[in-house]
Amino acid sequence: MKKALFLFAVLSVVSAQWGCKTIQSMDEKASSMVSDPNTKQSIMSKLVGLLGKQSGDQKESTISKIAAFGSQAVPSLVNALKGGDKPTQQGALETLGRIGPAAKPAEPEVQKAAQSTDKGYCY
Repeated sequence: MKKALFLFAVLSVVSAQWGCKTIQSMDEKASSMVSDPNTKQSIMSKLVGLLGKQSGDQKESTISKIAAFGSQAVPSLVNALKGGDKPTQQGALETLGRIGPAAKPAEPEVQKAAQSTDKGYCY
């Protein structure tokens, strides 16, 4: 677990230095190296928790890291939509969009967000 968290921390540091495609590729490789489901869930929970606390390049890097987990990240992102603060919910929506078709199980919550009159969902 500590090695995996360290790897993601290193990727966060270098993400400001390199282009998005390079970081996305590194994120995908790093997420595939984490085989323990509990470790993956812990990393995703920590990353999702950062969505509402970051902006700009840091937030973009976090979104890329979460999206690299693909469909495995969807439950954590759905939980963020249901109970997170507005910035976290916005980041979760953006991440689900980045995941694409693999995020289909989140569709009911995404539709709720789209139909919401709450301005917190707007970008």
